[in-house]
Amino acid sequence: PDQVKQIQSHHKEHVPAMVGELTTNYMEVAQRDTTGDVDAEFKEVVEEVEFNVSKLSFQGWELTSAKVLHLPKSACIVRLTYAAKVNGKKEKLICYQSCQGNIKPEGLSAHSIDGRQVCCGKIDGLSLVFWPSDGRDHVLIGTLPEKELMLLALGV
Repeated sequence: PDQVKQIQSHHKEHVPAMVGELTTNYMEVAQRDTTGDVDAEFKEVVEEVEFNVSKLSFQGWELTSAKVLHLPKSACIVRLTYAAKVNGKKEKLICYQSCQGNIKPEGLSAHSIDGRQVCCGKIDGLSLVFWPSDGRDHVLIGTLPEKELMLLALGV
């Protein structure tokens, strides 16, 4: 379960999170039904973390949950959960955000697309797309094929 703590101090030493840690978190939370006031959750997240969180819009997807994830020894990471019906099936995507340099895309292959650095791959049967943007690291994780996730990520 998530542990929501007070803002971590700038004085603590942080180790970048590995994308594999995020796939583990995805598997823990993706099956949960998310209900609640997502706007209030997002506002709480923005107030808790020490970086500018971006509420990304993925075409056809609705933001359903916003939480702060505290991994051991890692800086705060924001977890935004999105839901949509894809081919008649309920799907979830989770976008993780943190300050740039706080997430390591180990195990993913690097690409340069239209001048943007993007890493993608599969870990534990899940598709992942990593990209840095506007001083933040983003990781999009889901069960959709890599190519579909890549198109969603490039569309923001």
